[in-house]
Formats: sequence, structure tokens, C-alpha cells
Amino acid sequence: MSRLIKRSARRSASALRWSSIVAALTLISSLIVITAPTSPATGFTGADFNPGMIISDSEFYNGSAMSESDIQVFLDSKIGACQNGLCLNVLRQDTYSIPQDRTICSEYVGASNELVSRIIYKVQAACKISAKVLLVTLQKEMGLITSKAPSQWSLNHAMGYACPDTAPCNSDKAGFFNQLYSAAWQFKRYSTPTPWGNFQPGIRAIAYSPNSSCGSSQVNILNNATAALYNYTPYQPNAAALANLSGTGDSCSSYGNRNFWVFYTSWFSSQGSQAIDQAYQQSGSETGVLGTIVSSDFCPQSATTCSAKYEGGSIYWRQGIGAKLVLNPIDQLFRSMAPSMIWPTGDPVQESAAPGGQSQRFQGANAYTSELGTYAVYGGIRTEFDRTGGPAGTLGWPTAGDECGLVGGGCLQRFQNGVIYYSSLGTFSLSSSANTAYEAVLGPRGVLGYPIAQAIESTSNGSGTIYKFQSGNIFESAAGSFPVYGSMLSLYNSRGGVQSNLGWPVSDRVCTPIDGCIQQFQFGSLQIDAISEFASPRQVSLGPAIGPRTEEPAAPGGASLKYKNATVYTFALGTFAVYGVFRTEYDRLGGPAGALGWPTASDQCGLTGGGCTQTFQNGTMFYSPATGTSTVFNPLLSEYLNGGGINGPLGYPTAQMACDATSCSQQFEHGVITQATTK
Repeated sequence: MSRLIKRSARRSASALRWSSIVAALTLISSLIVITAPTSPATGFTGADFNPGMIISDSEFYNGSAMSESDIQVFLDSKIGACQNGLCLNVLRQDTYSIPQDRTICSEYVGASNELVSRIIYKVQAACKISAKVLLVTLQKEMGLITSKAPSQWSLNHAMGYACPDTAPCNSDKAGFFNQLYSAAWQFKRYSTPTPWGNFQPGIRAIAYSPNSSCGSSQVNILNNATAALYNYTPYQPNAAALANLSGTGDSCSSYGNRNFWVFYTSWFSSQGSQAIDQAYQQSGSETGVLGTIVSSDFCPQSATTCSAKYEGGSIYWRQGIGAKLVLNPIDQLFRSMAPSMIWPTGDPVQESAAPGGQSQRFQGANAYTSELGTYAVYGGIRTEFDRTGGPAGTLGWPTAGDECGLVGGGCLQRFQNGVIYYSSLGTFSLSSSANTAYEAVLGPRGVLGYPIAQAIESTSNGSGTIYKFQSGNIFESAAGSFPVYGSMLSLYNSRGGVQSNLGWPVSDRVCTPIDGCIQQFQFGSLQIDAISEFASPRQVSLGPAIGPRTEEPAAPGGASLKYKNATVYTFALGTFAVYGVFRTEYDRLGGPAGALGWPTASDQCGLTGGGCTQTFQNGTMFYSPATGTSTVFNPLLSEYLNGGGINGPLGYPTAQMACDATSCSQQFEHGVITQATTK
């Protein structure tokens, strides 16, 4: 047999210990066989070894990690029937009292004829070093945890304490109890308020072997526990040692810290690691849908979540939920959005009623993948999508992620056959046809507002669907989808709606100076004077009419009437007045036929600094006494509003937008927005 390696630093004399989990090694005249798990727990490989974090502080310095009975049960399970009476599950020893030593270890009260399990338990409590750490060290040093016939020599040097590479072991430190207590004391001393040893947390050069020609590399030691292990064994495993976790590497390999990690992970891995391993095996292991492992979390007993990543996806475990497979590309989506999706609660589902795609439930969302892409569906939108039947229902597969930041804090998400809208009023879906009509009148920021109810099916006059909104309805039939709102809707409903002799709408409203606004239905038409209806309750603020009604030839389908103080515009988007300085600026820009298009809302005043604002199809006007009147056009407008608008860091605009061949920019009170122009 050849002696493999190797001993390591101990106390102040740079003493070294034996450490190997290889098939065999020779110690003086005693042959000790230390066997590693022949197949380390599935879910970790040498690639998962982190030289900067071999074990966490919380695990290493846990003074109550195992009870005395837990330790005894563990020893019995590893050793079984002892062949010589010296095995750790049956060995008894007399111990002596040791007083409290500064802040390192508290008092150990000696006793006669103590079982090893009790000694380990009492040392754990005195020095606040986990019994799991002590058990692993006993194994990696002398193989005592699995030995059925240990020698007295191996017991005398159980923890490899005070056994330098270049000299015999120190006889003063011999004896099982001496070894156990001294090693625990030493581990704890390394992390006392005044750190002791050659290694502390931070970037340090760690050698691969006692042979200096084997070299070293810089390791960022992340915690006290890992520093303690390097002070105890000042070598890190090289690639060859990590490539063969249950055997030997090459002539430059060392094994002590590798073996500590392998035994600790294999013996004391958490419920999560075990569940992930089982799920991986059930999936077909390397030949299954996941393929070979890429990386995994270190999952201690205290972990409530952990995961392992594979070529084809991941397995995620959460306490109370269990282990769930998440396959690519849903796994890639989850890893990019995990905080909002939270954790998988279901397994992947092949949608048989909507072939060609897969879905999976998470705590915070559902995920869907199809030829149209991979998207998450959240909250109220998820609830509504489930109600409609999911991918096999009326909406089909999602085609985009959610879009939030709509007026009033709303959101929407697009699907193959429609759109779902969320607002404080609820979550409701529209068909593609209804949504096209809705967006034509500017969606939530237009005359209709948000949806407020589930769609209503009607079989009257050929059948169709009615979608209700805050300020109107959209009627969908074989003729198409058309909005009806305001006085037109009141008049229509007074006649009986779709059940009347008018039937379903077959066109949008069209407004002219002479005829007012007219909308066609299956069996007739309705006409309203939208301008008069709008102006009547506002006559005082508008003043007298000063001109004829005018049709906008460059923006057909609408009309306007000028009053002393404002101009009233009516169009499919609604009827609104433009007053004062806004009217002056709007006229300068060409009115409805100009760059701004039709107004989409009334003005709002009483804002910050005494300001006012009014929205149009293609931009928004802003006014304040300090800055005058300026217009912010799309797409600069979106960036401005996302930054808080007039209440954000930029304040009010102070100049009109200016563009050159490469970009457009606009000056504000406290800054500038510049955006490259698209070619």
C-alpha cells in the first residue's frame, strides 16, 4: 500500500493530520481502510465544490446540531456489529473535566465510562462545533465512523490532531477524548474575536499539495468555517481530485477538504437534496428529459429551498411543496423572473387539448411555452385566463408578457385570440376583434375606459357578444366589433339595444357638421348632436359659438365648433373641448389634421405649480405659469411619464421638441430627454 496524503496544520506547531477517503492508506504499521460513498449522492459532482465556501458558518458552529441519541443512532447505522469492541458505537471512555477556556469552549464536566456518542454530544455543546462536523472529521482522518475493527492507534489519533507531516504524532495529544476535544477547541479558536491561524476570510493563496511544485491558486474564503478548515488542512483539491470524488486524483492531489465536503454532503444533505435526487432518478437520470447535471445548490439540513440545474432544465425543492421538475425553456424564463414567479407548485403539463405546448403552475404565476414563445401569466390575469380555459380555451396561447403601467395602474396581456385587461375594476378578457375596436378608441385611456364585466352572449338578431366598459360598450357580431358610448349608447339602450328593431351596430360613429354623429345598425341608424350635448352644460365656460360647424377634411369622420373660449371637437374617440393657450398651440400645430391628432380627454388643471395638461392621440400638452405651453410627443412622452412626468425629477417641459437626422431631444426644467430616431 502507498501512503496517499497527507497531514495538515494543527495548533501552533504547523502540525498536520491524515486525511483521505481513498481505498486504503498506511499509517505507521496500521492499515486503515477509509471508504467514500462509492456513488456520491446524485445531484452533486466535483464541479459543485466551492473552495471559498466548503460549509456555512451556521452549520459548522451549531452547538445543538444533533442530540446524543441522534449521534448514537447515526453511529449504529454506519458501523453495525463491531468486531473488536473498539468501534465508536460501543466504545466507552473515562473523560476528565476541562474548565472554561476564555471565549473558546465552555466547561466540559468529565465522567467515567462515557459512550462516544455522549462525549461527542458534550464536546459539541462545550465548543459549539457541530457534532456533524466532528463525525465527518473522525471519518476523513481515520475512517472511524465506518470501521468495524479500529485499532487503538487510530483511536489515539482519531482527529489527526498534532500529527505533522514531518514528524510523528505528538503523544501528549493522543487518546480519543484528547483528540476530539482538542480538535473542536482548535476549530473554535480559529474564529474567536481575535482570529488565529494562517487563513482568515478574504482572498488567500491555497496550495494544492504539500509539494510546492504542485502550485496554488487564489481562493476567496467567504466565511470563518471554511477558513478554519484551511487552517486545519491547508490544501485545496485540484481538478483531478474533484473529477473522482470517491477515489484518487494525481500526484498533486490532496483530499482532506474534498473528503470533508463529500462526507458532509452525502451524510447530512437535507430533505431537499434527497427529494431532488429521487425526482432526478424518476425522470430517467442522465438518459431522461433533464440530461446530465450542470450545477446544484449546497442544501444543508436547515435549508427550506434548494435546486439542481441540468442540461434540460432544473429540479426545484421547497419545504412543504416538494421537488418539481421545470424543463427548458420554462426553466430559463423562471430563472430570469424567479422573484415574481416565486416557486413551482406543479409538474410540467403537455396541453393535449392545445397540442404543441406545455404549461406549469408556480406560486406567483403560470408559465406557458409554445411555438409563439414562453411567457408567464400573473395574478388576476392568470385567474381570468384559467376561467376562459387556458391555452385550450377561447384565448389560446399567450403571445407576449404582461404590459403594465397603463392609465390608472392597469395591465394587459395579449393571447392568440384576444387580450386580458386588469384594473382596479377587475380583470376581463376581450376577443381579438373587440380589442381591435377598443384600441381604435385608445383603449383604457380613451373614451370607453376599462372593461367592467364579463362578456355577455346574446342570441338576438343573429347573435353576438357585448363587452361592457366604464363609459360604453363594444358590440361584436358577424358584422364586426363596434363601440357605442355616451348619448348614442343611451339612445340605443332606450330603443331596446340588440333586441330592438335596430339590431347590432354595423359601423363606427361618423360625425359631420350638418348631421352630427351617426351610427349605422343592422336595420337602421341613430343620430345625435354630440357637440350640442357636450356644450349645453358647459356653455358658461365655452362662451358663445362664433363660427359654423366645421368638418375636418384632413381628418375625416369628425367635426368641430369654435366658441369664444374654446373649440369643441367630436370624433370616434369622444367629444372634448380645447381651451385657451392649449387651443392656440393646438391650432398652431394644425388641429386634428396636425401632428397631435384628435383630443382624447378634457384638460386637467390645478396641478403642480398651477399647471394644466391635456392629452391627444399623439402627444400631451403641458402648461404652467413659469414655463408656458409645450407639447411632448410620443415616444419621448412615454419615457417622460414613466419618470414621473411633471411630478418627476424633470419637471415641466420648457421648450418644444427638436429633431435632427439622428435624434430628437426636449428640454425640461431640470434636464433633457434625448432619443435616437429610427430609420
